[in-house]
Amino acid sequence: MDIKILPDGDGELTKEQKAEIAKGFNFVALSADGGRARKRKGLPMFVPKADVPRLLRGCGRAPGPEELKELLQDVPDQGIELEDFFALYEKASVAPLLNELELFEALKVLDLTRTDSMDPKKFE
Repeated sequence: MDIKILPDGDGELTKEQKAEIAKGFNFVALSADGGRARKRKGLPMFVPKADVPRLLRGCGRAPGPEELKELLQDVPDQGIELEDFFALYEKASVAPLLNELELFEALKVLDLTRTDSMDPKKFE
C-alpha cells in the first residue's frame, strides 16, 4: 500500500487515502495486545508506539532514523489513535521520497560484483 499526498494539494489526506490507511491501522491495532478486547468493548483502537514505524512503512513512508525519532516524539507511550495517525502521516509526508537516482546510489553498496546489477543468488 503506497499512499501519496500530492505536493500541489493542501497537504491533507483525501477520504479515499484515509480509508486505505484506516485498513492498515485497524489491522495493526487488532494485532496488538488487547486489540480485539478493546474493539469488543467499543473502546477506541490504537496502535502501540513500537508499531508506528512499521505502519508508516506499510503505508509507503520510510522516514530516516532522525525523522522517525522526531515523529515518535509526538506519539504517546501507550500508542496512537487513528485521527492522530492521519496527522502523523501527513507530517511524515512532508519529506520527499527517494528518487530513482538516490535509490540506485543507496543500493550500489550491495553490488558485490561491481557490475551495477545484483544477483539474487549472491544474497542467499
